[in-house]
Amino acid sequence: MNVQSPAIPVVAVPPKPYVGLDVNGYAEGSSYLIRPAGELDRATSGKVVVTSMAGHAAALVIDLQDLTFMDSSGYESLLECRRVAEKVGQTFTIRGQTGEPARFLELVAKLDTIESASSPADHDVDPLQVASPLLTPTRAATIGAIRPGEDPGTRRRA
Repeated sequence: MNVQSPAIPVVAVPPKPYVGLDVNGYAEGSSYLIRPAGELDRATSGKVVVTSMAGHAAALVIDLQDLTFMDSSGYESLLECRRVAEKVGQTFTIRGQTGEPARFLELVAKLDTIESASSPADHDVDPLQVASPLLTPTRAATIGAIRPGEDPGTRRRA
């Protein structure tokens, strides 16, 4: 007796297309503007850092309006861009964040505030003074300039 098993339909699901990251850098007044578009993650974060080193202007501005995704590696690349800007005497500004990247930056600021407030010595400290160096109290069109010499490692309490 020959028993055949019922046919199981196979549904082909196309893989998610790789979005990647396009990074454009150009002069805008006295600033060097970097505009990444796509996903800023571990695989693509180096593009932003390399592009940040190409500009020779008084200010480095990173416009995130076309960024669709950012993870912790992307955040670290923004910190590295800030470090590079400081070394060459540039001011550093991030602007235009929306969607997931904006929520990620807000989460980082909240986590820094929680960590800083967990120490008994920090209870008198204004949480905005110890928030992430990429964020400032004013959340208008830009996040704000990072002051030279600030480093997230030195801003946290031991």
